[in-house]
Amino acid sequence: MKLLHGILGISLILAPLLSAQDEAPPPRVEIIAGLRAPAPAARVRALVAAESRLSGESDLVLQGLLRRLCRDSEASVRLQLGKSLGKTGRIRPSLRRFAEGSLVEVLIFSAESAELRAAVIASMDGAEAAALTLMLGDPRFAETLAGRPELLAELAASILQRRRDEAMAALLLRISAEPAGWRRDALLQGTIGALPGSDADAEKLPFRYRPIGLDRMLASEEPRLAQAAADIEAASIFTEGARPLDAVEQALFEQGELLFQRNCVSCHLITGIGGNLAPPLVDSEWVISDRVDRLLRILNNGLSGPVMVKGKRYEIAGMLGFKAFSDEQLAAVATYIRRAWGHEAEPISPATVNRIRAEIGERSQAWTAAELERLR
Repeated sequence: MKLLHGILGISLILAPLLSAQDEAPPPRVEIIAGLRAPAPAARVRALVAAESRLSGESDLVLQGLLRRLCRDSEASVRLQLGKSLGKTGRIRPSLRRFAEGSLVEVLIFSAESAELRAAVIASMDGAEAAALTLMLGDPRFAETLAGRPELLAELAASILQRRRDEAMAALLLRISAEPAGWRRDALLQGTIGALPGSDADAEKLPFRYRPIGLDRMLASEEPRLAQAAADIEAASIFTEGARPLDAVEQALFEQGELLFQRNCVSCHLITGIGGNLAPPLVDSEWVISDRVDRLLRILNNGLSGPVMVKGKRYEIAGMLGFKAFSDEQLAAVATYIRRAWGHEAEPISPATVNRIRAEIGERSQAWTAAELERLR
């Protein structure tokens, strides 16, 4: 009899849990009504329900409502929004850019909440460098408001703690380019605070190459910036090294960096990881391969249609080429993306661009991957 009572008791405990698991998510109309509800608790419940909805087909109305809640007056709603968006970006990669942009929007208006900062950063799953780029490029983030210095420091620390060399290199590049002020101070504070200890057993920061940003910081005439770079260098290990660029190649690289920032970051992002609009450039076989003729054809004429990058299929709606660029400018962009983000491929000379353009001739339409793969 005691055994029977025990089994019945366990059944009563588990029944609500099992029925909750089997329960279908609320209809879309109920979720939308909940997101618009005046009661904060109703909006929070609707956000939780919206997670399953966002993992399916694109819903622009739902996304628009979520974007409006980034500025919700209730902290509990903004907190749940940050958690839900983080899950959405991981569940459905095609929504990652929307989720990242919305998370940045939440942080811009809610940086004063330490709980919200912690929840959002924890949900970013390696997207901190991309979020940092979006945030620092937003004019609304220029003013020093409560929680913003702490937010930047925590983002920088999270990047170092994840030990991803591309993201760490992007952080150092951002610090080296950031003007003196509260934003750079906060990034330095978070970076230095997250460095491994100086003892022999401490795990050093793993880089495949020497980050450009680190060398720029070391060369700075500002003692604090140079000292911070020295501390970072001492806490790092560089496993590989590319052939140093000569003076001409370095000038091309720096020119290419500026051209890339002006023309390419909206799709490929400053970190080169791409997104919804473009495949990644980081470690892409189309970028670092010895078949530079294919890369230069893409840069000159653009690319359209399906393409495989790092084993994943992407559908390119129509990347525009840079036929208006001079040979030097096209060589500069090619050199930059072949040496940025840890790449060690050989730089491209203007003479090589000139030769490939002569082979292309008067062609104006974009290339397809199939055409480029047939080239010998």
